[in-house]
Amino acid sequence: MTEQEYNEEYKRREQIIIESYENNKIMAGAQLHWITKHRRRISLLNNYASIWAYTKDVLGLSKNCTDTLKQVAKVFSEKDNKGEYTGIVKAGYENFSHSALREMAMMTEEQRTLVTEDMTIHAIQAIRKEKKYIPQRKTHKAVKPIIPKLNLESEFKRREKLTLAAIRAKDAPMAGAQLYWIRQNYNSLPPASDYPRFEDYADNILHIKRGTYGYYINIALKFCGTNDDGWCNGVIRTEYLKFNYSQLMAMLPLTDKQLAQVTEDMSFRDIRSINKADKPTPPRSIPEEITDEVKKLRSADQQHILAIIRYMQATSSSLMPKPPYNLPYEALSSSPRYTDPSLAVIVCPQGQTG
Repeated sequence: MTEQEYNEEYKRREQIIIESYENNKIMAGAQLHWITKHRRRISLLNNYASIWAYTKDVLGLSKNCTDTLKQVAKVFSEKDNKGEYTGIVKAGYENFSHSALREMAMMTEEQRTLVTEDMTIHAIQAIRKEKKYIPQRKTHKAVKPIIPKLNLESEFKRREKLTLAAIRAKDAPMAGAQLYWIRQNYNSLPPASDYPRFEDYADNILHIKRGTYGYYINIALKFCGTNDDGWCNGVIRTEYLKFNYSQLMAMLPLTDKQLAQVTEDMSFRDIRSINKADKPTPPRSIPEEITDEVKKLRSADQQHILAIIRYMQATSSSLMPKPPYNLPYEALSSSPRYTDPSLAVIVCPQGQTG
């Protein structure tokens, strides 16, 4: 199946879950089992870190409810010729309620033979909890192996190699994903003993400056999907594959509404202009402390000084004078009253001379 076919099949099965959840929970569980099995092939689910995040956000189901639905379908649902669960109840269990099937799903086959249709939930639970029905563990198969905790040192070495390779290949999203993991776990990693700050490690070992890796990390977090463990996977989501690095960098400050306006043929400057266009420009005004000092001058000087201040405001905000308000000769050269370059006009606050 192609990616589009998986997405279409997912939407169909999701609709079945919504319609059948109240009256046919085994059918809903069978569809959830299929979505879980093929989740990595469904691009529409790339934004969700796990199947439980998807069921909670879209279907409103808790983790426990999701697992129960899938377990009941796995035990009591028929399979088709492809090995997929159909949601049709196996023969002999049609008259049991979902609550009864939920308890029976945690039983052995021997225990299920003791359950009848007229039993209450408490009676079924009593059979399930009876010690004499618990089978002896078989050490060669029944005991699940203990999964060791993640070895941070080996994981760090793996991610450091990925980072260096991604930087050489100019793969910003992949580099950003690995750098983000290293930065978040940095205090527990080996380099922290030699370089107490992550910035020093990145500069001396990875030879990448703070501004650069900051862009890498932000691009990865904003435009990439996540793994089952919740960490960024460094793979650009489908809707952003058509954009290059400079475009993605320009898109970082944009909101979801603004991102919808961006097209692949837009330049860096065009994308940044979308963000600037939505920001209102505050009106420029002359500070009160300047006008108070100017009012003390005679009328002719007031008009001239205010004209100079407006000129400076229109030229650059960085030229706004601060006490004492030094007014450059270049700004006065247009006036016939000032012809000597050695002259300068200084408007001093009250109580100062100059």
